[in-house]
Amino acid sequence: MLSGMIEELPWESLLSVARAFGSDHVSLFGSVLRKPLAEVADVDLHLVVPRLDPPAFAALAAAAEATAKGLAVRAGRPWRVELRHGPFKPPPGEPRELQLHLLLDDHASLGRSSCALLAQRSATGRLLAGEPLLGRRADCGSPATWLREACVELARWRDALAARQIPFRHWVFEPGPDLVEGRTAAATDWEQECLLRGAATSADLHYHAAVLAVQPAAEPAEDLARPLRSRLRSGSWDRMRDQAIAVLERRLDHLSRL
Repeated sequence: MLSGMIEELPWESLLSVARAFGSDHVSLFGSVLRKPLAEVADVDLHLVVPRLDPPAFAALAAAAEATAKGLAVRAGRPWRVELRHGPFKPPPGEPRELQLHLLLDDHASLGRSSCALLAQRSATGRLLAGEPLLGRRADCGSPATWLREACVELARWRDALAARQIPFRHWVFEPGPDLVEGRTAAATDWEQECLLRGAATSADLHYHAAVLAVQPAAEPAEDLARPLRSRLRSGSWDRMRDQAIAVLERRLDHLSRL
């Protein structure tokens, strides 16, 4: 159930800017829907416009800064804005920063979002304005699409873990607007934790969604079905990284035989 505090948060300024650029979807997702603002590290907001050009990006980023400041004042905490699509969270500290994680899509980039991700956001998100994400891609009716996308996503995180790099997507505007892939080194203990958490979250979502899409009545092997983080024995980060890579390899092998 939503906290009453969520209903009172200052969204209108950002929503007004979103409407000015023709936004047809704004939603909240993640821990802010389950916990009071004082207990969350970041507020995840997904916003879609028909076409994201430099003026729209600048205006929405500025509106996000103002909204983040308003959220932080209510929470009595410092604030930050994150515009990259990736598993970035503010590091622990006292007081811990409150992050507004604004995920910007346009219709072209949204069409490249995985079916599993669109379905999850539709099922668990809180719609603030516009239309739901479900149904945006006609090919999500094909099990082959879910299987292909799961293989791509698991391989993406396997390779990122091996390289000790956090994969993310970010906007560039030359020669034209595009949401492109990037990586940044996971140099600190906290960044390594974000990398491992991001890999586990995405791998669990895409693996289970693909198995369910291809074999609705089947149960995956118990050892592959367990959440990835629960399979990692305590130890050094390198050891847990290697264990995670091994699980991803086994899941990819399983998917290749479906």
